[in-house]
Amino acid sequence: MLRNPLNIVKDVDIKLKDSSLSSHAVLQPTVDCDSLIDRFIHSSTYKIDFESKDTIEYRSVVNAVKDSIITIEIRYMCMFKNQPNQFAIGWVDLNLKDGTLVDITKDINEPVKLSYDEKMLDSVKKNCVFTNSDD
Repeated sequence: MLRNPLNIVKDVDIKLKDSSLSSHAVLQPTVDCDSLIDRFIHSSTYKIDFESKDTIEYRSVVNAVKDSIITIEIRYMCMFKNQPNQFAIGWVDLNLKDGTLVDITKDINEPVKLSYDEKMLDSVKKNCVFTNSDD
């Protein structure tokens, strides 16, 4: 069985690089790009600047794409009047060309550089296609 760090297997033919691996790969459902982006941000050093006595649940979603830079919106997940609700509490930019991830929430002109798991970024790059947002 082939495995990868995220347990993600594309729903296309799998070509083995290492002939010592079994050729009987188990196909698992493809994880959508929204989930990959969310997992990527959660695994990074991004920290929410939001005070709460409760655990903060947040979700990361692609907000815009310009050339190789993906702006990702961080959304706070909560209940309001017994209805699920969410609102933006932060933004990060991911540059796919040079691999930089920066928090632009407080100041877009002085972003805070973040670290991340490179295998997570590789998975995003291999499994997702990003097209420029409309201007």
